[in-house]
Amino acid sequence: TGSFTSLINPDDHSSITEHTISMSGTTTGVFHEVAGGAKITGVYTEGAVTSTAGNVGGIIDNATGNITLSNVVNGADIKGTDNVGGVIGNVDGTANITLVNVLNEGTVTATAGSAAGLIADATATTVTARNVGNAGNVSGTTAAAFFNNITTTGSNVENAYNSGNL
Repeated sequence: TGSFTSLINPDDHSSITEHTISMSGTTTGVFHEVAGGAKITGVYTEGAVTSTAGNVGGIIDNATGNITLSNVVNGADIKGTDNVGGVIGNVDGTANITLVNVLNEGTVTATAGSAAGLIADATATTVTARNVGNAGNVSGTTAAAFFNNITTTGSNVENAYNSGNL
């Protein structure tokens, strides 16, 4: 399977509703393996995404390169073992992730590792986030409202809020 590198929804009004994605032993998300240059905009999801593995995301399970998400809301409940994110589960390698007007409303649960409302594992990632929020409850060995494991300098977050329980 190849990586997704295109523009989703140029009209800014797509919904993916009442979906249930359930996988055993594999990374799971509405979009799998999103790669450099991809732009996802105007997407709303609801339902559930579950996996018996890690790298599980409400929108993207695994991202690489330069990725932009704008006007995106995850309303689905997300569950996996590790690196479970309301929006992105895992970011591989050096990446630049831009989030503008992005919200997680779903419950995020990691049964054996890290969980976050937006990005569960942002190791070696530069994140630029503006007008972002988490309204879902987040639980895991390590739980964060927004991002886990950011290890690079240069990330910037503006106008963020959390109303979910950690």
